[in-house]
Amino acid sequence: QKLIKHMARTQAVAVDHGEHLTHREIDVLKLTARGLSNEKIADQLGIGTRTVRQHLMNIYAKMGVSSRMEAVAKALREGWIGLDTEERNRETPKRRL
Repeated sequence: QKLIKHMARTQAVAVDHGEHLTHREIDVLKLTARGLSNEKIADQLGIGTRTVRQHLMNIYAKMGVSSRMEAVAKALREGWIGLDTEERNRETPKRRL
């Protein structure tokens, strides 16, 4: 029973993410929550800074916000990201173009 309840909660969050943000946008949002600059996010994810800016613009539009701070606050409030983002982002593989 506990496993089923856990899976239901996990699936609901995954569906919510899927409807709103891509996996890469969530990665960018988590790194933004850690206070990283666009340049550092780009380096960590192995993408360009213009790509990071585009992801952020997409995030703002999808979330109905207009700043990094608003996006992070809403994502934390909605439970889309947690305060444990530092540990999880260390596992994000770097991809070089």
